Amino acid sequence: MNNCNKTRLFACLLLLFSFQLFFTSCKKDDPDPVDQRINELTATWKVNTVENDNVDVTQQYEGFTLTISGQNYTTTNGENPWPSAGTYEITAEDLSTIRRSDGTNITIDNITGDELILSFNFNTLASGRAKGVTGNFTFSLTR
Repeated sequence: MNNCNKTRLFACLLLLFSFQLFFTSCKKDDPDPVDQRINELTATWKVNTVENDNVDVTQQYEGFTLTISGQNYTTTNGENPWPSAGTYEITAEDLSTIRRSDGTNITIDNITGDELILSFNFNTLASGRAKGVTGNFTFSLTR
């Protein structure tokens, strides 16, 4: 084998090795959109404003917090429309809708690093001494 053939063989092997290295190192690193949304939601959110049927009722939710960790949540001072704890799910088909374990669908109207605005309709009255507040709610929350 002469030097020209050896050089060609070496160049071909180097090219094949380069292609193999390129294609084996290319893997799909796209994050799962549902996981991304869950990560965005994971925090302790504090009340900024609350509206019930377009009426400011923020005073009734003083001290309200919504703590989201993974697909679980807990609340304080949530009154009737917010159970004290539960789970939720989000689907890749609709990343702007949270479905709580009690069947309530909540729309994510806005989410940024520091603000979360949620709206939902709640028409189930809790029994016992809980306040019977129903209707369309908008919770504006901050971190």
